[in-house]
Amino acid sequence: MRNGKFTGLVILLTLATLLSACNLGQQPEPTIDAGAVATSAVETVLAKAAEQQTQTALAAPAATQPPAATLLPTTTSVPTFAIPGTPQAGGTALPTVAGLASPTSALLPQATQAGPVCNDSVFISETVPDGTVFKPGQDFQKSWTLQNTGTCTWDEGYALVYLGGTLDGYNINIKKKEDFTPPGSTQVFKVNLTASLAEKEYTECWRMMDDKGYYFGTFVCVTIVVKK
Repeated sequence: MRNGKFTGLVILLTLATLLSACNLGQQPEPTIDAGAVATSAVETVLAKAAEQQTQTALAAPAATQPPAATLLPTTTSVPTFAIPGTPQAGGTALPTVAGLASPTSALLPQATQAGPVCNDSVFISETVPDGTVFKPGQDFQKSWTLQNTGTCTWDEGYALVYLGGTLDGYNINIKKKEDFTPPGSTQVFKVNLTASLAEKEYTECWRMMDDKGYYFGTFVCVTIVVKK
């Protein structure tokens, strides 16, 4: 029994010696440093990014200046629209519609001249004071006295022109020689009117016009109150 145990021990020792001999001369595997690996990876990424930015900057086209703004041509003239009854270029006036002058043209500013002018007028007096009360549909007569302050005579073709409204007004034309009004003289213009049916205040006006269709001088108006 002792010989058998001794023999087994010898075998185990022999195997252990052989295994040790096999491992002799081999170097131990190196240990991996995780921190060093991470640092190297970051450095590689940064280097690649810097290289890409440099290539992009070299490939980018040079900045160009925006085109200069072009100015549109300015309008040299504005078209005008003629109104019947108003003086036109060339010294002529458009004919009025159905013998009536345009109220709008009478309200437009008129050209003024220094010193005496051919046609002009001023208001002197009137009848039927402003604010007079009339019943609906009542007839009445209104008159104005105007003075010729121009250098031309108001003769045939001149008129005191009604500018429109609801009191049944009309133009007062100068036709008879006895009605001609030389410079400095006065003329009384009378018109028969009818109060409207609606109860309210009414104001309607007239203005002088010469034989060529030009308005001139002051406005004359009637202002009444219609009330039952």
